[in-house]
Amino acid sequence: LFGVGFGSMYISLWYGFKLVVDGKMTLGELTAFQSYIFQIGSALGQTSRFLTQVIEARGASGRIFQLLERVPAIPAPPRCPESDEHEDCGDQDIESSGARNVPNPPLTPKL
Repeated sequence: LFGVGFGSMYISLWYGFKLVVDGKMTLGELTAFQSYIFQIGSALGQTSRFLTQVIEARGASGRIFQLLERVPAIPAPPRCPESDEHEDCGDQDIESSGARNVPNPPLTPKL
């Protein structure tokens, strides 16, 4: 497709220069015609690039929705039972599981 575009451009330039040499067209008319053709060609190229990006985005969004709708293979951890005091039971789960309370290492500046 890329080669066809350049081929047609070269053919139109060759034919346009032939018309200029024969006196049937001025060089200004040929220049105006070629600039119109370049503007139309670049607009078509940008449109095709935009349509390609739209199609890629549609495929990517489909994959994202597939991932969001899948059922995880690892079950979710059980939730804390509701208590009247509204306590956070996250620490209770750690203590009941037998995990040690390990302090965080001191922060050291890094270069």
